[in-house]
Amino acid sequence: MAAEDDGADAAADGADAAVAFGNAKVTADEPTDEQGDERRFEELNKSLYDPVPTDACLYGKSNFWDGRYMQNEEVFEWYHDYAALHKIISRYIDPEMSILHAGCGNSELCEHMVDDGYEKITNIDFSRVVIDQMKEKYGEGENCSLGEDVIFHQMDFTDMQGEYEDKIYEAVIDKAAMDALYCAELGAKKVKKALDEFDRVLTNNGVYISISYGRPENRLTEFDNDDPEDSGFLSWNVAVHTIPKPTVNPYTVVDMKNLDELYFVYVCTKDQKLAREKDDKREKERMIKLGLYKKKKKGMRPARVNKRSEARKAQDGGML
Repeated sequence: MAAEDDGADAAADGADAAVAFGNAKVTADEPTDEQGDERRFEELNKSLYDPVPTDACLYGKSNFWDGRYMQNEEVFEWYHDYAALHKIISRYIDPEMSILHAGCGNSELCEHMVDDGYEKITNIDFSRVVIDQMKEKYGEGENCSLGEDVIFHQMDFTDMQGEYEDKIYEAVIDKAAMDALYCAELGAKKVKKALDEFDRVLTNNGVYISISYGRPENRLTEFDNDDPEDSGFLSWNVAVHTIPKPTVNPYTVVDMKNLDELYFVYVCTKDQKLAREKDDKREKERMIKLGLYKKKKKGMRPARVNKRSEARKAQDGGML
């Protein structure tokens, strides 16, 4: 696992986006006195940086999101918009790649990626309401304004087995989706299921990018597991990047050493050797479920064949 810091210019981009975790919408154009500005900046920054909103415990329930999107169809961007993220996304994901956008919500991330040359994007969310809204907004199939290879699909990304085959995407991206899943009942268990599904649908040279408020000590337990004997084994290597949180005051200088002022980008790049080991493990598990797997007994070796002896027997038999 490696760690890197990405440009402080993202702080300005974040201020332009004026959106962050916790439903805080920010504008900085109201004329107030200097003391009032300072108080206002302090209060809004506090709400921007609050990692766990009061209704966070409901984030793992689809009916919560259905209700939320029914009440408010306004576009909501978690953490940062594409303008602040495009550098790190383009570093790892090429425009021609097939991409799975997990937990898309009503984010405009896909739209801006298409504007930037990306064409094959499948957007999934387990809220039927928001997927219907996105289909109504952009259209479907040949009538999709973003292109016929841009798809919106209602889906629980912790269980995609019935819909998506193995190794069909070259990239997976989520923005706050895994953070929301951590808030669910049995959150860590569901996160492991989701990561295993992302690992499954990725090609052996694919990449998974997760934009998160979660610090490495709270995420790498699940994200970075290269032990083939462990049930949470994942066939990728993890690098951690940091980007500044949005700031209300455009003149604020972000302290890149202060983790409270940063979001984290987990880049999980598939490893060929680990991928082969994971494939073998999946095949073994499949054979066990089918009752076709027989465990070899320790100390037992297949009988060696003495080719010369067999040849002599065949010769002697021919002479009889």
